[in-house]
Amino acid sequence: MTFLNPAALEKPLMDHHNDRIRAKSIRYKDIVDAIISGQSPSLTGFAEDDEDLEDFCDNCDACFDAHFYRTLITGFSSGKSSADQVKQDMQRWRYSKLHDEALAGLARLPRLVFARTPATTSAPLAYLDQSIFSIAARESDYFLKLMALKGTGIGFVHSPSHAEEIAKIAKPEDRSRLIDVISRLTDNMSLQPDTGGRSIKTFLEAPEIVVSRVDNTRKASDAVERMKTLKDEDRALYFRHYDAQDRRRSLGNTKDIFESMDDAEFSRLTHASGFSQKSDFKNMKDHNRIRSAVYALHDAMDLMAYKQDKADRQQRSSVHDIEHLIYASCCRYFATNDSNLKARAEEIYRFMALPVLVLGKDDIFSIATPPRDTGQSGV
Repeated sequence: MTFLNPAALEKPLMDHHNDRIRAKSIRYKDIVDAIISGQSPSLTGFAEDDEDLEDFCDNCDACFDAHFYRTLITGFSSGKSSADQVKQDMQRWRYSKLHDEALAGLARLPRLVFARTPATTSAPLAYLDQSIFSIAARESDYFLKLMALKGTGIGFVHSPSHAEEIAKIAKPEDRSRLIDVISRLTDNMSLQPDTGGRSIKTFLEAPEIVVSRVDNTRKASDAVERMKTLKDEDRALYFRHYDAQDRRRSLGNTKDIFESMDDAEFSRLTHASGFSQKSDFKNMKDHNRIRSAVYALHDAMDLMAYKQDKADRQQRSSVHDIEHLIYASCCRYFATNDSNLKARAEEIYRFMALPVLVLGKDDIFSIATPPRDTGQSGV
């Protein structure tokens, strides 16, 4: 007689369960989409599914999804929820799932390799975003001009945000070229959070080491990037008045957009950050608070559609723009070839009273290098 090992059956049985419940979840999701789009969804067979509720294990993604969609449908069909409420619940669900994906991507990380040593510099620091480094990697004349500027006493730096963007490059030769350019321009001087994350410090660490670390966090980064693309739906749900073309044109021609806004509207746009008053954003020193504030203001700009990239890929990439702004907040100069990012950086730094000069692709060569401040130690 042949005895079956129960453990050998467990995975096939679970796969069958997942497939069956996933099919149910897909059918429920179609009904929810019909509700959101204003159609009259067909509920044929939906009530009969009550008989299968005991099949839900409450311990897999397929069951969680099916349960959630079913709750939305039941609430709507009973008249307890409106279509708008269903939309809002779905939006919160999307954020929740992406947040879980981000955490799962960080849960089983291998031991990360650090090869950094603390460093100090008296040079005025210039932070170049990825668009500037990419030009330098493609155009040798531009690279040589940056090297000449460096020779006058300007200190270029790189950060983990550059590494995040490099990690997305598919071709090894393109990666290597960009890493080499960054290494030569910065002399491996890197801005990174210190132990505990209370401030940003300068370290010596080769960019390829930083890239090797963030390669391990790509799944988490991908989930965070996808969260950024949900801002358009947030605006449609909660800030529809910013979709009007005349409102967008007016904002696009406004300087000091946050100062010109009334306190109530500003509070509505930034309440999720934990900062509600304009004064909360001023004279920050703590890195964690600066990080939260820059994210809040950048997200508010998304909700207003202020200087916003339209393509999904560019919106996802804007997560790294925020990180660039955070690291550059402790530098004297920030340079970018992205006109939308330049406009946002000017507004954010001005509003937060951060003394960072924002420059374009060619503006950077016009800066006059001030005398070295020998009293400066680190950042």
